[in-house]
Amino acid sequence: MNHPYNDEQRQQTQKLQEEYDRWLKEVHALCRAIKADDIHDLQQILCAMILSECVYKRDTTEMINAVNGFKKDFGGQLIKLKRVQPCLDHVPHRYLLADSGDTLFTSFIGTKQYRDFIANANIFQGAVFDEDTSEDNLQSEESEPSKERPEASTSKLSGTSYEGSQLGSTSDKPLSQTNSWERGFKPAAHQGFLARAKRIPAVELYKLAQKRGLKLVLCGHSLGGAVAVLATLAILRAIPSASLPKGGDGIQVKCITFSQPPVGNAALREFQIRS
Repeated sequence: MNHPYNDEQRQQTQKLQEEYDRWLKEVHALCRAIKADDIHDLQQILCAMILSECVYKRDTTEMINAVNGFKKDFGGQLIKLKRVQPCLDHVPHRYLLADSGDTLFTSFIGTKQYRDFIANANIFQGAVFDEDTSEDNLQSEESEPSKERPEASTSKLSGTSYEGSQLGSTSDKPLSQTNSWERGFKPAAHQGFLARAKRIPAVELYKLAQKRGLKLVLCGHSLGGAVAVLATLAILRAIPSASLPKGGDGIQVKCITFSQPPVGNAALREFQIRS
């Protein structure tokens, strides 16, 4: 004979399982809709979206209330943001820091103030890496190539290799089939975005996540998305020389942007792919 309490407990367990299965089905449908790889990827995208919206709110209380409102709308199982804090007021480009499980998020503000529109309007491109500028200046100071080095005219990119391929090496392919590296172009980016990104302590953010054993996600909307992309590239370039934890293990770095404008030239895109 079954005890009434056991029947009630069994029904309650079955009801909870049905609710969980229904929630899981909805989450998987949402993953497919936004092309997320899995639930963890979905959580990162949603957290990045929320922070990219809330970074626009200057008042700390208003910002915290907005984050809590989004958490309530999406449910605590998907959104687990905690310790959300803004940067100091004197920082040239505002951003938020937040934890979510095993991930540290950094969200950059988009276009809001008059100076942001000025940055957007500075559309001329500049060298992404400082040594590119110094190399160009050095080349302009040379009066003529040395007779002892007949290959000096192609030495602008020589001595640098990526994945075993010589960036400055000549190619027998037609010009239309060569990439930007082979044609001698340097990675360049929108000067307005670049000026903002260079004032972000990107490598320090990486080291902070590394110290705490967390993954790092840089995100933003509009201008903030462009800054996030360039800050991510700065980290990728600096990682080989950055101090790594014992065992040589780095951390995962990801960039998630919303309505991000074009940032740089084809050579910059190829640098990202090769990185």
